[in-house]
Amino acid sequence: VVDAQVSTIDIAPTILSALGIEAPSSSPAIDGRSLLPLLAGGEENVAGADTSRRAWSYAASTNYGLALRIDDRLKYVFNNTAWPESLAGDQLFDLRADAEERNDIAGASEQRVVGLRSHLMETLKQGSHGVRVHFTSASPERADCGDLEGRLSGSPVHISQVKAERLPANALQWLGKRRMRFRVDAGTSYNLLLEAARGALTLQGEISSCAGSTLVPFRATVDLDALADSWTLAFDGSDWREQPVESAVAQIRLERRGIRGASHSKTEVDPALVEQLRALGYLN
Repeated sequence: VVDAQVSTIDIAPTILSALGIEAPSSSPAIDGRSLLPLLAGGEENVAGADTSRRAWSYAASTNYGLALRIDDRLKYVFNNTAWPESLAGDQLFDLRADAEERNDIAGASEQRVVGLRSHLMETLKQGSHGVRVHFTSASPERADCGDLEGRLSGSPVHISQVKAERLPANALQWLGKRRMRFRVDAGTSYNLLLEAARGALTLQGEISSCAGSTLVPFRATVDLDALADSWTLAFDGSDWREQPVESAVAQIRLERRGIRGASHSKTEVDPALVEQLRALGYLN
């Protein structure tokens, strides 16, 4: 048992170090540090030790949110689900005095919570994976245009994989069977993240024309597996276009973030590796 902040990402480099194997610096999976120096006398023996090191935990594809533990044993919890009914608000626990996390002190530590939330949001933006959906309705110059309403549907729309920071109460509604309704009030915008999104995403809905009360519909299907960078559906005041429009009145923009979801395509496997795995009993 040590007082230093450690994390499960330290396990792999610790084992490699114990075996005398240098961890590959280019591997994205090896971002921890060896803990062997802690056994030899403490944190001061860890080269480049950071005593304020922070440990993250995140259950992807769930609505439980993220947890951040810092060196003074505070634990901050932020729920990034997009569904208002699942939000519990910011939570902060002092694990030294409250190991079972029964006493939420977020309300009494507002300044600390604001700083932790800002740090967490920045980390999320840099490390999120999936497809970012940016909705914008009615630029300030065209405030006479109506609200943007519609639906997202398809395999990328999963109730546990739609994430956001904080949304208006009427922004989203889950319709079941991988379908959701969205609403963007005139003059507002917000973002969603579809985590590990793969497959076809269908967007359909309508907006009031800027010239009157006529509703202008839209419908498009985007293959997210083929989305290299971004895709935009823009409303110019009278019609929708599948391309960026200068001074667009409203738009829906999809952007690829981070790595793609796991591919189900077959890949070639080294025959020698197959034979080694079979000899070890992992393959029949």
